[in-house]
Amino acid sequence: MSQQDAVAALSERLLVAAYKGQTENVVQLINKGARVAVTKHGRTPLHLAANKGHLPVVQILLKAGCDLDVQDDGDQTALHRATVVGNTEIIAALIHEGCALDRQDKDGNTALHEASWHGFSQSAKLLIKAGANVLAKNKAGNTALHLACQNSHSQSTRVLLLAGSRADLKNNAGD
Repeated sequence: MSQQDAVAALSERLLVAAYKGQTENVVQLINKGARVAVTKHGRTPLHLAANKGHLPVVQILLKAGCDLDVQDDGDQTALHRATVVGNTEIIAALIHEGCALDRQDKDGNTALHEASWHGFSQSAKLLIKAGANVLAKNKAGNTALHLACQNSHSQSTRVLLLAGSRADLKNNAGD
């Protein structure tokens, strides 16, 4: 097996270990020279660990210098993936490391849009406190407030209004 093949095999194993939350394996694979590979959907080990809620793995990957703001095939970052599941510990860790708060996915959604859509008010609070733009619009012209209201998430709606979201902004449908 060539050196390049060996690194590729280690990198594939790193994806699996990150997904499964196998902290010790992640450390060993990084120490053996695993590089950041991506899944067929363009997700890195950081995307996978963030989405699955494996905080120790996320911390190891960040310490190893993983790029915080790599976007997958849907243009989502690890912050988007952590926010979709409402994992405030991972969101806080990514924010602490300086991730881009207002990066938009293929639909124009930021992490704050995701938190609001899913009704994760604590995630929304973290993002807003860190400086996320409460007035950002997605491709449909929706702000995070539109999404929170559409899904009857009253606590998220309250958080957004207190943070300066504007109820008078209209989306592309005129709502």
